[in-house]
Amino acid sequence: MEERKLKLQSIKETVEQIAEVIAMVLGIEVTIIDQKGERLYVTGSYKNSIERYVSLDSVFSEVLEGKKDQAVTDKFQSMTCRECSYREKCLELANLCAPITVDGEILGLISLIAFDDDQRQRLVDNQEAYRKFIGKMANFLESKMMEELSKHQISFQKMQLEAILNGVDEGIISVNAKGEILFINENAEKLLGKSEDSLKGRSLSEVFRHFERIEKALKEITYRDKGIKRLISKPLASKNGKDTRFFLGNYNPVRRQGTDIGGILSFRPYKDIYQMAQEVHGEEAFVGFDSIIGQSKALQETMEIAKVAAKQSSTVLIQGESGTGKEMFAKAIHMASPRREKNYVPINCGSIPETLLESELFGYEPGAFTDANKRGKEGKFSIAHEGTIFLDEIGDMPMNLQVKLLRFLEDGVIEPLGSTKPKYVQVRVIAATNQNLEELMKKKMFREDLFYRLNVIPVTIPPLRERKEDIEILAEVFLRRYEERFEKEAKHLSNEAKMALKEYSWPGNVRELENCMEYALNVSRTRVIHKEDLQQRILGKEYSKEENDTIETLEKTEEKMIKKALVRCKSINEAAKLLGIGQATIYRKMKKYEIS
Repeated sequence: MEERKLKLQSIKETVEQIAEVIAMVLGIEVTIIDQKGERLYVTGSYKNSIERYVSLDSVFSEVLEGKKDQAVTDKFQSMTCRECSYREKCLELANLCAPITVDGEILGLISLIAFDDDQRQRLVDNQEAYRKFIGKMANFLESKMMEELSKHQISFQKMQLEAILNGVDEGIISVNAKGEILFINENAEKLLGKSEDSLKGRSLSEVFRHFERIEKALKEITYRDKGIKRLISKPLASKNGKDTRFFLGNYNPVRRQGTDIGGILSFRPYKDIYQMAQEVHGEEAFVGFDSIIGQSKALQETMEIAKVAAKQSSTVLIQGESGTGKEMFAKAIHMASPRREKNYVPINCGSIPETLLESELFGYEPGAFTDANKRGKEGKFSIAHEGTIFLDEIGDMPMNLQVKLLRFLEDGVIEPLGSTKPKYVQVRVIAATNQNLEELMKKKMFREDLFYRLNVIPVTIPPLRERKEDIEILAEVFLRRYEERFEKEAKHLSNEAKMALKEYSWPGNVRELENCMEYALNVSRTRVIHKEDLQQRILGKEYSKEENDTIETLEKTEEKMIKKALVRCKSINEAAKLLGIGQATIYRKMKKYEIS
């Protein structure tokens, strides 16, 4: 038995990698325990908080004693948990175990662990699927043990692991300590449009554009609660020929004794992330800072400030031009804050008449004014109690209401219309404007004392023209979004179209770019969106003239004529006849000019 225990210890590196893969895929922590009840590995932040050896009267001991797999979905109801001597100190809310057996002998177990209510509920809801999954992973570890006993199992073990990872609906890439690719699953091959053989041995920086930035960030970001460096939900771009594909990826290093021995990258297409969020949350799907797209230094610096603001309770003032995404930042700050479980209440101070704005913000008592609701009305501040209120277009707030807002910011008190009693509410205020508040202060249109109360943590969002490197990735994301929404075939931007987008000044910022992509998707007649498919304002006045001083090349004129013929005619053959050329010729020229 001791020899086999040593064999289990000898595959500790495999144990760690398998545990990390399961934790990353399922979002639930994992522990692997040997025959003597010693934890060989625990994922996540609790690895240093739980006992090295499990209790002899715990659910783990039942599994090690041969009672097959055990699930404890409520430690307060489970008879085993009630009788466990470690019950009072136990941090685990639920477990799902599978034994690791070799030649009929149990050498250890693998278990999913829920440390919080969210993980517990997910484990309960998906119990059967997770049972099968960890059963397969236990089988893989069993085969690894058999390899230690018999070297003839190598190919079988490899096939098992690949089958499991190929069943995951994400792209999975594993790398060694040098960052060289060791394995990619079938879904990663499909998403990247490249074979495993062509990628093995290459670095992630060769596969994903600007991945070196992520590697640099990885060296700078340390999760204090885990002591492990990792990156979550980072945008990735991979070029395949003339086609650029965009993903959202998670990268988790695999560590042993404090040293990185490799890493695992999982990724999904942007459109899948959007679709999943939409199915759960509806049309207004939003998943926090992950929904704010861009790799530019200017945007990343703004996001870092916003993330710091999210952890505090101080007032935030978001400034930026129209269409830059001020409300997205406000939502992201709320959802990354301790108040995320409470109400997020937005109100546009510029869209509500001055006579109604006060009652909307602070509410009113019964009979406060003519036509008032007999039962009174709760204001936005009361609704947002313990949560967040977002005051958009704060620069349009009337001066008399600025006084009331200032009072709230100073002492947390509001006074509903018609009330003689002040009301205390605990609300985090995020305000936003596209106006220059300092100029308004000079004109006596905005209170100086209110400005300084609001501007505790300033967040300034850069306009799109100052982060041109984000234009292409945003355009592609918007195309994927509207392809899904309108059930249209996938299209991509030509190089000329990309150049036109980058040269435009974007006075309407991200909102205008989204509008532009929706328009282009609807008017484009081919699978490639060309410069001509963009709105005239994007191309400039001179482009809209029927005649101009620019003399085009014959090839450019020929390309335009072929496109016009294809739009006018019902088939490619009919277009060839209209142009007076043969079928083979038009197909050859369509390929030349990337017309599909």
